[in-house]
Amino acid sequence: MSVKTIFQTIEDRDNPEYIENNGPFKCINANAWLGQGYYFWDTFIENAHWWGSQNRSNNRYVICGSNFVFNKDTCYDLHGSTDTLVEFQEMIMLFEQKKLLNKNSKVVEIINFLKKKNIFTYPSVRVSSEKFSNNRFKVKFIQGNPSLLELKPLIQICIYDLSKVQFNSYNIVFPDEYCNDFVV
Repeated sequence: MSVKTIFQTIEDRDNPEYIENNGPFKCINANAWLGQGYYFWDTFIENAHWWGSQNRSNNRYVICGSNFVFNKDTCYDLHGSTDTLVEFQEMIMLFEQKKLLNKNSKVVEIINFLKKKNIFTYPSVRVSSEKFSNNRFKVKFIQGNPSLLELKPLIQICIYDLSKVQFNSYNIVFPDEYCNDFVV
C-alpha cells in the first residue's frame, strides 16, 4: 500500500469553486478507453499538462490533485505488476479459446466482459500507454539503438467506484490564479 498523488485534467469553464465543490468528474464518453470512470494521471503533473494542451480548446484546462491510496486489493495494476499482466493475458487467451472474446478485442471490451462475468471486481485500474507518449521525458540507453528509458510514463488510474477506494483532498493545482494555496 502506498499513497500516490494523482491529477485530473478538466476543461476550464471559469468555475473554480464549482470544480472544488463537485469534483472529481466522471468521464462518461462512449470512447473512454477504460470505460466510464474518474480518470487521473499517476504521479507526473507534466502528463496532466500534456493532456490538457492536447485535448482542451485554447489550452484552457484545470488540473486538480488528490491523494489516492494505491494497493493491489483495490487497483488492478496493468502497469506496474507483472503478475497482473500475466493474469490478464491468460484470461484473454482463455476466453479467446472459448470464443467469448476475439483477437481484436479492445482493453475496455475485455474489462467490461470480465466485469459482466464477475471476474473483474476492482474499483479501479492502472494502465500506461506508449502510443501517446512524448519524447520530452525519454533518454536513450545507448547510441545507435532506438530503445528509450521513459522517465515520466503516461500512467493513468481510472477509478470506477470512488466509494470503494481511499481518495481525498481534491484541490485545484493549476492554473495558479485558481489555487488558494492548496498543496497536494
